[in-house]
Amino acid sequence: MIVETIVSTNDSLGQTNLSPIGAIVQPDSWEQFEFRLFHGSQTLGNLLQTREGVLHLTDDAMLFARAIADQWDGLPPMQRSDCVAPQRLVNVPVAHEFRVISTEEHGARIFLQCKTIASHHGAAFRGFNRARYAVVEAAILISRLGILPHEEIGSQLEPLWTIVRKTGGPDELAAWKMLAERFKPEASS
Repeated sequence: MIVETIVSTNDSLGQTNLSPIGAIVQPDSWEQFEFRLFHGSQTLGNLLQTREGVLHLTDDAMLFARAIADQWDGLPPMQRSDCVAPQRLVNVPVAHEFRVISTEEHGARIFLQCKTIASHHGAAFRGFNRARYAVVEAAILISRLGILPHEEIGSQLEPLWTIVRKTGGPDELAAWKMLAERFKPEASS
């Protein structure tokens, strides 16, 4: 099963990077999980260098939108982790500190097997309304700019916008606006 997460990593200078990453996990167990990351991504570079990070489970669609659009007014509130150098987000339902235990190259991707070494439970999980889900799905699509044809992404975004427009609140509408800015037609050239 693939679960959409936000992952914090550090580069070799200790600078934090937050990225939305799909984690492959067995249902009901976060003891181990896998990332399948493309060559050239900042997260992959950081994980290959430091071999540690923090995986966050959250229903905050704005975090996904900000990470994809790279629009931060400073990083969101973070706190020191117990066992790894990257900090963890404050106000998320679950954070798993992890270490990379093995890597394997598969063409354009590297598969990273990760082991949870500490877990934290925090904010209550508010759940996903349809608009939150649609924003997360749109963020995933927009993360594939340069991989999928621009027109294909655009056609898949249209029904998601309808969901956000009909069922979203101010946060989801703001997150959508941020993603729409990232998905301008000139992004395809």
